[in-house]
Amino acid sequence: MYRHLYYDLLGKRRERKQSGFKSLQEAQRELILLKASMLENHQLQADKHDMNISQWIDVWYKTYCNDWAISTKVARKNTIEKHVKRLIGDIKLKDITKTIYINRFLNVLKKEGFKSNSISSMHSTISTALNAAVEDDILDRNRIRSAPIEKPERLTNFLTPQELNMFLRYAKKERHSDYTLIILLAYTGMRSGEALGMYWSDIDFDDETVYIKRTRDELGTRKAKTSNSIRTIKVDELVFKQLKKYRAWCIQRKLEYGEQLSDDDYIFLNNDGSMNYYKELLSIAIRRIYRHMKKDKVKINTITGHGLRHTHATILLSQGIPVKTVADRLGNTPETLLETYAHSFDELEEKAVSVFSESLSFVADSVAEN
Repeated sequence: MYRHLYYDLLGKRRERKQSGFKSLQEAQRELILLKASMLENHQLQADKHDMNISQWIDVWYKTYCNDWAISTKVARKNTIEKHVKRLIGDIKLKDITKTIYINRFLNVLKKEGFKSNSISSMHSTISTALNAAVEDDILDRNRIRSAPIEKPERLTNFLTPQELNMFLRYAKKERHSDYTLIILLAYTGMRSGEALGMYWSDIDFDDETVYIKRTRDELGTRKAKTSNSIRTIKVDELVFKQLKKYRAWCIQRKLEYGEQLSDDDYIFLNNDGSMNYYKELLSIAIRRIYRHMKKDKVKINTITGHGLRHTHATILLSQGIPVKTVADRLGNTPETLLETYAHSFDELEEKAVSVFSESLSFVADSVAEN
């Protein structure tokens, strides 16, 4: 027999042993092969027989997390610690099957009330980790890849043009920072984090364009989400008039605090001008707008701050603006746009059939005459 002591990838002391060899030479030969395999594959071959999903996903996260955006790191860490380890972490990596995965993970999440979008995101994290195990020859294949994942729910977080007009009418009654941010999001489709990450130097008042290159949220300020997110977009004159008014207000508020407004300052200040605007203030403003509408018995679809981005996109798409143009404006890829706004394309298809039929009405008349 042979007995080999080593430390695994998590720094834990482990032992591999095997008996039943016919000779000392045969045992020595197998031990040499084991050590060579461990050196070549960074111990993964040696560990794979005992490694469970919790252990592997920790190795995977530690190995690759430095290449991810901080928001991705936080989201994946949350998925791993709160759900993966809780539901399937004890299963041996080599023993995971599609049936086990469906019963112990997907079905449980559904029973716990998670929406299809959230489940799809969690599944993506696990599947990516298992794909890495396949690439490292720990698994022969990813057995959960074909697990049935429900399609994301139909998008409802947007307003029609008529609803947006009503929403902005009430938003205009809000305070300077709230209204300026809302109208900027509605007319550009940018993410709220992108707007909060903008400096005054990112606005070209002469050319009426804005430059988006970073994002800001509770995790701090960082580079924009993807390379597609770094972009320059044209903005309506109405928005620039409001931005000029808002800049004058910011200058005044800064002076009251004994400061001067700089081009390197964030654009948005909170409503008393004492500090930088934060995302929760937008949510509070939107809830307040809906309360005012309810008081006046005005009813429109309820949206979140991100719904202003969806509204911008759906309005452009409904007007037949090319997918590539809308994707560039939003900082998305055409593929992402097609997936996210499927409902708009269904409506456009119906509209296309109607428009085409109307344009060839003389053919229909000819057929009717015959």
